[in-house]
Amino acid sequence: MTATATNTAPPVENEQVKQLTSELERARSQVEQLEAARNDLNTKLQEQLAKVAPTQTTPQIEDLMKTNQDLAAKLAAAQTEIEAAKERATATPVPVPVPAPSGEVDQLKTELAQARGELQETRQQLQETP
Repeated sequence: MTATATNTAPPVENEQVKQLTSELERARSQVEQLEAARNDLNTKLQEQLAKVAPTQTTPQIEDLMKTNQDLAAKLAAAQTEIEAAKERATATPVPVPVPAPSGEVDQLKTELAQARGELQETRQQLQETP
């Protein structure tokens, strides 16, 4: 009986080996198909990318870039004005108090408040710009 038992074992093992080999071949075939599809898609992608200019952008992005440049220029100008005003304030010796017409002082205060408001608005716009 042992001879019969040993005769039946190899066919079962052979059948399992054949089945596993078959599955391995199917898996390899699928991998090859997927690699071919990937290569085909990469080729198509490269062809399409070659057709698009590297500097081509959407109008919205261009508008945002222009707005960003404008706001940056305004901010730089406002900061320059503030620095110049600070330098004038520190460089000017303390004057002897002379009664200034109140209208002129009020006008200067108004202009200063406006400049500060514009600076704050420009900073907010720059923070909102991506």
